[in-house]
Amino acid sequence: MEHSGGVPSYPVIRGDGTVIPDCSKGVHLPFSLTPTERRELVRGLAQKGISSIDEFLSRERNGGYIAERMEAIRSRIRKGLEEQMKARNEAFITEMGRLRERTVQVGIGPYDGELLDEAGARRVLSDELRGELLASELVLQIEGRAEQRDLVMRPSFPRKVWDIIKRLFHRFVSFLGRFVRWVRSLFRTRREREELAAIRSKRIKGAVVLPFPGLMSELGSWERELEKRLESDKRLQKAVDTRLTESTGYSSGVIGLRRSFDPEWYKEEAVELLRTEVGSIAERKERELNGRRKGAMDRAKDGQDEARKAREKALAMERELDREKEGIIHRSESLAREEMKREVERALTSMGYIQRKQPTADMDGAIAEYEITEALVERFSELVFSDLMETGLKHRERPGSHTSDVGVYDRTRLRTVHEEARLDILQTLVNARTNHPDDKELDRSDMIVYREVPVSELHAVILLDVSGSMEENMRLEAAKRAVLALYSAVRKENPRNRVDIITVSTRASPSTLREVLASEPRGFTNHSEAVSMASRLFEGTRSDRMLLFLITDGLPEAYTEIDGRPVAGDLKKAMERTLQEVSRLKRFSNLSFNIFMLEPKDGTYLNAARRIAGAGGGSLLTANPQDLALKLVLEYERGSRPQTGV
Repeated sequence: MEHSGGVPSYPVIRGDGTVIPDCSKGVHLPFSLTPTERRELVRGLAQKGISSIDEFLSRERNGGYIAERMEAIRSRIRKGLEEQMKARNEAFITEMGRLRERTVQVGIGPYDGELLDEAGARRVLSDELRGELLASELVLQIEGRAEQRDLVMRPSFPRKVWDIIKRLFHRFVSFLGRFVRWVRSLFRTRREREELAAIRSKRIKGAVVLPFPGLMSELGSWERELEKRLESDKRLQKAVDTRLTESTGYSSGVIGLRRSFDPEWYKEEAVELLRTEVGSIAERKERELNGRRKGAMDRAKDGQDEARKAREKALAMERELDREKEGIIHRSESLAREEMKREVERALTSMGYIQRKQPTADMDGAIAEYEITEALVERFSELVFSDLMETGLKHRERPGSHTSDVGVYDRTRLRTVHEEARLDILQTLVNARTNHPDDKELDRSDMIVYREVPVSELHAVILLDVSGSMEENMRLEAAKRAVLALYSAVRKENPRNRVDIITVSTRASPSTLREVLASEPRGFTNHSEAVSMASRLFEGTRSDRMLLFLITDGLPEAYTEIDGRPVAGDLKKAMERTLQEVSRLKRFSNLSFNIFMLEPKDGTYLNAARRIAGAGGGSLLTANPQDLALKLVLEYERGSRPQTGV
C-alpha cells in the first residue's frame, strides 16, 4: 500500500535486496504467552471451560508474560486511580472550606457570644441602660447637662411686675401650707404620726427595682440631687411640671399652686416620676435584651446545627475517601484482571481456541459469551498424548514409518508439537519478524515445517460408550482422556489420517472432540447402531488402513428398529443385532477391530464381549480407568503398521 507519489505508507528496512515491513509501531501490543502458560490455559479451558481463564489469571506467578503484563496494567490503572484520588482530595478540601465558611455565616455574630453568657448579657444591659438613662431629659436636668435652648431675653416691665406678684403669691401659699401642716401636726396622735411615717417609708421602699444593683446607687444620687435642686432650679421644675401635667392631667397653674402649698407632695411626685421613668426604661431595655439574647441563642443553635451537619458531612466524606483509598489496590487488581482477561480472550480468539457463542432468542441483550473450539480440544488432545508419552510410553520410530530418501514433503504451517523437528527456520523467522517484531519469542502460528506426505493413510473410528453406567468410578472421564490421546496419536502419525468418533448411548451419533469432552453419561448402550454407523463410514473411506475401537463397560442393552425407533431392555435381541452388525465388519479386509472392556463386573460381561470380538474378527482387552489411555495407545502402536514406499 502506497500514498500518492509512490511513497510507502509504512517504514521499511532495506538490506541485501529484501524489504521487510517495520511493524514496531504497530497498533497493538504483542501477546506472547510462554509455552507453560499456553499449556496451562489449554488444559484449563478443555477441562473447566471459559471460567478457567479467571482461575488462570488469579494465580500468583513469579515470572512469565502474564505476570509482567499484569504488573504493567496494575501500575497504569493504579496511577490513574491515584490521580482520581488526588482530584477527590482537592475536591474534599474545597468542600470543607465551603462548609466552614457557611458555618461562620450561619453562626453567632460579633456580640452574640457576650449575649449568650449571662454575666456578659447583664453587662451589656447595664451599659446600654446607663447610657439611655443618662440621655433622659429629666436626668439631664437633674445633672445640669441640659442644653440652653431658650434664649435669654430682657423681660418687659409688666412681665416683671407679674413675676413679682406670682412669687409673692406662691410664697404666701407656701407659708399658708406650712402653717396648715403645722397646725394639723399639733393635733395628730401618735398612731397617726406612725402611720404617716410608715407611708413615707413604704414610698421609699417601693422604689423601682433595677435589674442591676450597680445602678441603684446612681438612682439614689439622682433622687437626692432632685430633692436638693427641685426648689431652686426652674428648668428642673419645668421638666417635672411637664411630666406631672401628662401623668395627672392637672394644668401647670394647679401644679404650681400645689407645689407652693404642699412642697412635700411635689417632691414625692417628682421622685416618683424619676423612678417611673427609670423603671420603664429599665423594663423596656430588659425586654429588648431578652429578645436579642433569644435571637443570639437561636442563631447559635442554627450555627450548632449547621456545624453538626458540616461535621457529619465531613466525616462521611473522610470515610468515603478512606474506603476509596483502601479499595485502590483491590480495584486496580480487579480492573487489571478484567483488562488482562479481555486481552487473553482476544488472543485465544485469534488463535482459534475460543469463539463467541451464536446468539439465540434467550440471549438477546445478554453479554456475549465464549465457548471453546474444536481446535482447542485438538490441542488439548496433543497435550494428553504428550503426558502419556512422558509417563508411560517411550516413543520410537517404527520400521517403515519414514522413507526420507524417497518421501514427499509439504511446506506448510505447524499443526502438532511433534513437527517442530522439521522446522523451516528461515521462513519461520521472517514470519515472526513480520507478525510481532517487538516479541523475541516464536509463536506457534509463525512456524513453517516440512511435513512428510506418506502414501499410506489410516481411518480410525472410535466408539465411545456414554451410557449411564459409565458414570461409575469416573469411567467416562478416563474414556474421554483415552479418546483424546488416541486421536493425537493417530494424527501425529500422519496429519492426513482420519479419525471419527461415535458416542454410544440409547442412540449412536457422530461427535466432535468438543462434543466428546462435554458429553455426560446417559441412557443405555446401543452397540448395534454404533457398529452399523462405523461400517458406513468405512465404506466411504479412501484410506488403505482402518481401525475400529470400541470402549465400553457393559453388554448391549438397546437396538434400533427398522423404522429408526430405539428399543431398550431386550438384552437377547440387542445382543443378536450387535453380533449381526459386527459380523459384517469382516468384509473389510484391512480393518483391525479392538474392544476395550472397562472393569467387567463378572464373567457374563467378558463372555459377551468375547462373542462380539469373535464375530468381528477382533480382539478383547480389559482395563481399569487409570490405565485405559496407556493400553489404548499401546495397542494402536502395536496394531498400526503403515505401508511404506512411494
